[in-house]
Amino acid sequence: MRFTIRDLFLVTLIVALAVGWWIARTQNEKLHKKNTSLAKNAAELERRNKALQTPLAPFRSNGDVRSVIIEEPPPPDDNLPNSSVPVQSRPSREP
Repeated sequence: MRFTIRDLFLVTLIVALAVGWWIARTQNEKLHKKNTSLAKNAAELERRNKALQTPLAPFRSNGDVRSVIIEEPPPPDDNLPNSSVPVQSRPSREP
């Protein structure tokens, strides 16, 4: 059986088209998976962004974006011990 150059060129063309189609299809599947993953990440980031934009109770702004005024907490109850309570003297140990 004899093949002409035209026959070899036709087979080469068909194989090249099949390989090109296969490569394009696999790249399309990879891009689709990546796009789906990025869309999920974008939705999660949007949800977190909205959560961060809610006002916080102890903070208030004076209108300037660069400054935040932190409100002081209420004074602690004076009956509770804290680190500023003076140390009581200990009785001396004499034998």
